[in-house]
Amino acid sequence: VGCSDGTAALAAFDAGRIDAVIADELMPGLSGTQLATALRRKRADLPIVLVSGYGLDMIYERLGDSQMVDATLAKPFIIEDIEKAMELLDAAQ
Repeated sequence: VGCSDGTAALAAFDAGRIDAVIADELMPGLSGTQLATALRRKRADLPIVLVSGYGLDMIYERLGDSQMVDATLAKPFIIEDIEKAMELLDAAQ
């Protein structure tokens, strides 16, 4: 399922079965960390990867010590980064 903003992604989650989430940190509606927080409240075991083109420091600062995401990716990323994130998602299930 592809969504154009964080609010639409949360609605898509509520409307059907979502097995994993890959979200950008900066998007309209809800940020990736806000979406991750809302999704964790609904389903604690949902695998979540956050992506950022502004470096991962922003994500880490917003998340603090919380365990809201399973993996992070910095843009631009290479196929090996995606493979590693997918392995983390598989391990989280």
